[in-house]
Amino acid sequence: MKKLPVILMFLGLVCTSALAQVQVSKGSFVGIGLSFFKSGYGEGYLPRVNTGVFARIHVQDGLGVRPEMVYSQRGEQSNRNSVILEYIDFSVLADYRYDLHEASGFSVHVMTGPMWSRMFQASIHSHDGATTVATDIYGQTTLWDFGFLFGGGLGIDIGHGSMFLESRLFLGTKGLTIPTFGYPMFSRSLSFVVGFEF
Repeated sequence: MKKLPVILMFLGLVCTSALAQVQVSKGSFVGIGLSFFKSGYGEGYLPRVNTGVFARIHVQDGLGVRPEMVYSQRGEQSNRNSVILEYIDFSVLADYRYDLHEASGFSVHVMTGPMWSRMFQASIHSHDGATTVATDIYGQTTLWDFGFLFGGGLGIDIGHGSMFLESRLFLGTKGLTIPTFGYPMFSRSLSFVVGFEF
């Protein structure tokens, strides 16, 4: 028992030393994109916005792990109806970065990983000429979505951090129950964002 405090102190020192050597950067982004449902109306894409924050844990030689938390809008629209679903997304992405030219500060990166989405608002907007009627469908719609995120981008060093442009593709793998559709819907979205990392 007398050795236990010594062992715990040793483990604490090892963990503290390991964490001190880990490089972690933080960032945020905002963007716009298009969303639709696989087998949905098939008439039009829903313009949407998203914004998020992330941390990048640098592992080695350009490889990193990038947890994210993002506000996103997904759905689809037709000539008469628009389905708008609002989510908080949580993802853990594998991220690889390659410096194109060290002197210029340009780099490219690719990323992929799973994404979980928790819906907090859902509505159908019915369009009739100049009139739009919004109907709340939150209680009738699947709350959780799951899928995979794929993306890539170009970054440039701006001194105390970096600025990047990025494209992001989400492919939902969970069938969503949505009123007006008699079968499960699968989310699809493509977005383009601009962000900063420091």
